[in-house]
Amino acid sequence: MKSKKVLTELRSLESADLSEQLVLMRKELLSLKLQRHTSHVKDYSRFSKLRKLVAQIHTVLREKIYD
Repeated sequence: MKSKKVLTELRSLESADLSEQLVLMRKELLSLKLQRHTSHVKDYSRFSKLRKLVAQIHTVLREKIYD
């Protein structure tokens, strides 16, 4: 149920905002990866959540391009 809410929020954003969100999520994911190798990460589930969110943003951007 929660993922549907996230998708509706993403679909309501403009393409430029989605691109900005995508950049921010990728930076956060990179930061987490660096933390994993240099120090301790408290929440390892954040990796999969961020990867899923990046994929959802890609999907919504693709929908906006082809509609």
